[in-house]
Amino acid sequence: MRPPLPGRACGSQHAFVVDGKLVAERFPGCYMHRCIEEAVRPYPSLRHEVKRYYLHQANMDHYGNTSAAGTLILLAEDLADGVLQLGSRELVLLAAIGAGVHYGAQLVRL
Repeated sequence: MRPPLPGRACGSQHAFVVDGKLVAERFPGCYMHRCIEEAVRPYPSLRHEVKRYYLHQANMDHYGNTSAAGTLILLAEDLADGVLQLGSRELVLLAAIGAGVHYGAQLVRL
């Protein structure tokens, strides 16, 4: 590999590196809790209506690392298996945390 031209960066200088072990040890618990709380805080009467929680899990058993899409995969499986029904008006919560640390959650009425 030849060195970069003066004033130009090489590909490795643009790499985004995450210390996965550190992130996994320090952040999921507190940020997942905060994420869920912030989603339901504006709707306190709905808190006990949530039928299922779909939480981000980085390495899914059957799929590997699907990132936050894992929440939607789990929901799709439950819909396909008849655990939940579209049009049932049941309430579910999807939540994910990511590198940086970014997080978000959404209440969804089926």
